[in-house]
Parts: sequence; C-alpha cells; structure tokens
Amino acid sequence: MTEVFTILQSAIYEISTFMLYPVMVILLGLVTWSIIELGGFVFEFRFRDRDLKRMEHGALMARKSLWGGDPIGAVRVMAENGSNYFVHNFIKDLQNCVGNSSELRAVKVEKLIQDYETAMQRRLEKTRFLTRAGPMFGLMGTLIPMGPALMGLIRGDVEALANNLVIAFGTTVVGLMAGVTGFMVSMVRSRWYRQDMSDIQYISEVMFGDFTSESGMDASLSDLSEPASYATPNIPSNIPLSSDERNPKIGGIIRTVAMRLGESVYYTLFFTPTRLIVAKTAGSLFASPLIFMSLVISVDALAIGARVFEIAIPFSYLVLINSVICAALIAVIRVSRVHAGKKSDQLMHLHPDEILTSDAANREISYQDIVCIEVTRRWYNRAVKVLTKNDQWIDLGCIERSQLNSIGIINATLPGRIIER
Repeated sequence: MTEVFTILQSAIYEISTFMLYPVMVILLGLVTWSIIELGGFVFEFRFRDRDLKRMEHGALMARKSLWGGDPIGAVRVMAENGSNYFVHNFIKDLQNCVGNSSELRAVKVEKLIQDYETAMQRRLEKTRFLTRAGPMFGLMGTLIPMGPALMGLIRGDVEALANNLVIAFGTTVVGLMAGVTGFMVSMVRSRWYRQDMSDIQYISEVMFGDFTSESGMDASLSDLSEPASYATPNIPSNIPLSSDERNPKIGGIIRTVAMRLGESVYYTLFFTPTRLIVAKTAGSLFASPLIFMSLVISVDALAIGARVFEIAIPFSYLVLINSVICAALIAVIRVSRVHAGKKSDQLMHLHPDEILTSDAANREISYQDIVCIEVTRRWYNRAVKVLTKNDQWIDLGCIERSQLNSIGIINATLPGRIIER
C-alpha cells in the first residue's frame, strides 16, 4: 500500500512540475494579450462619438426617404449620422434589408440585430477570458513551485527555495495583472455595448417601426427637408448620359484589404448599376504585419547576438519590447481602418465617375466583362477574386471581418456568378 501511495505521489509531483513551464509561457501570453487589448481599448475610447440628437434627426430623415421610395438614400442619410463602431457598421449593413417587403425586412432587421449582439458578446469574451484565466494560471504558477521549494527546504538548499518562491510570487502578480486589465476593459466595454445595442434598436424602431399619424411622427417628418447633397443637378439635355449618370446611386459597398508589395492597402468596392468600381481608400507600409514581424525578429536576433559578447538582456525587457511592438501594430492597423472608413464614407456621396478619378489607383470593371467572382472562405476573412472575359484574375483583397455578411451584395448584384470555395 505504501508503494502505491509513493508511486501516485511521485506521479502527481512530476506532472505538476512538468506543468510549470507551460503555465509560465501561458501567463506571458496572457500579459501580452492584455497589453494588446488595453491598447485597443484606449483606441476605441479615443474614437467613440455619440450624439443622440444628431442620430435621432438622421433616423427621421432616413424614415422620410424610405417613405419616399428611396431606400439607398435612407441608408446614406443614416450613415452620415451614425456614431460608434458597431452602430456605424449596423447602419451600413441595413442596405441589405431596405429593399425587401415589409414582412421580410422586419425579419432581416431582427436577424441583423441579433448578429450584432452576438458580435458584441464575442468581443467581450476575449477580455472576460482574461479576467478568469489570468488569476487561475497565476494560482497554478504559485502552487506548482511550492513543491520543489519545500523539497529544497528539507535538503537545506536555500538557493532552490528562494528561486522557487520568486517564481511563485512572480506568477501570482503576472496573473492578477492580466486579470485586472481584462476585468476593467470588460466592465467598461459592457456598458458601451449595452448603449450601442440600445442605439441600434432605437434606430431600427424609428426607421422601420409602425407609427400612426396620431403619434406625431408625420408632423416631425414634414418639418424636415432633404439634404442638399442629394439634390438632382441641372444637366444640359444635349449631353448624352451613361446609365450610371442617369442613375448615379450606388447599390452597395464592400471594404477589403490586400497586401501590395509589402504594403497593406484598403479598398472599397462600389457596386453601381453597370460596373464595379475598385477605389483605394488607404494604404500604409507600417500597417503591414510583415514589417512588425521583421522588427520583432530583428530585436530577438540582436538579443541573441548580444549574448555572444556577454551582454545579457533581461528576458522581461525583451517581452516588454515585443509587447510594445505588437501593440503598435494593432494601433496602426486600427488607425488605417478608421481612415479607410472615413474615406469610403466620403466617396459614397460622389458620382461614380468622380470616385473613379479621385485616385490614380482606382479602376472599374464592367459587369459584362465579369465571368465569375471567386470567394475563398477562411476562418477569419473571405478572399475575393474576379475572373474577366480575357481570362485575367483580378485580386480584390480580403473582405474585412466586420463585413463578412456583405456577400449578399455580390449575390444581389451578380446572381449566379459567385463561386464559393
């Protein structure tokens, strides 16, 4: 019986001791993750903007456009008065719902609201995991070295005792730091997203809700005038007009990002009645993950090379430098996305020909020249390529994660030409 107990005790001791290094690696990963999430939280806080009166005014104007039979104009008006990230993207995705019958539209709007609620929960799950996993792994990192520390105390090995206690207390601090960061970010973001969901439901109710004349909605709408940007220009009758000029409305947009010679380039795909316009909205060499990956490798290589000259760089400093580089990459990517989104919103109000000439990198593809559109599914995005009649493949980049449900725009514009892989 004693031998069985000894075997079990030795097995548990070996397993727990073996888990020490994986736990330490996981804790370092959690700390890096918490720093990245904290950087994203600060960035999100910096760009949050909510004006309830402006949003309400935009919703009323959009409802008036809907009643006037202009659903695309309604989405445009509402997009100008959107506020935060989720609300702004929700308004853009409404363009897939406004053209349907009232019954189908209500179902699609409700489904869209549920999708955004799920997206908010998914984003909160990341920091909530930090809140729970950080202290748990910190506790594991505290208890695991206690066994070797006690064994060292029995043998009189004070150095082994001290080293194991340092690891035990250090992992506790690291785990608690990751947990506190995740708890703070989760708490504030939960309040933000509850407010965003309330705004989304409010916009949906104002735009698509069933109001009667007794509610005073008719009187409010009658006092509103159409914005000047949607006025029809006076064009001389002797100038021949293309179909785009006769109908300059844009049926939908999709934002993509692609790598071009090491540079991250952001595009917006504008679907007009007769052609697809690919417009460059942002581009930055510093937003490329390859640049920051090269920087991380260079820093680590220098640290390894320094040991040849007996220059020891503390491991904690190296982790901190790599974490700062990763946080800088996240910040640059998000800034580029915000800039691309603002440029896309500006181009939305231009005539298709003006969009085409706004940048030398912009191009157009006639729907008649498109044989098929290949959409390759990946776990984090969708890659889009176009095959033209001259057997040329045109890479349109990858659809951003926030717009993965916008494939319906391509299906509605070019039915039967999509090949999904």
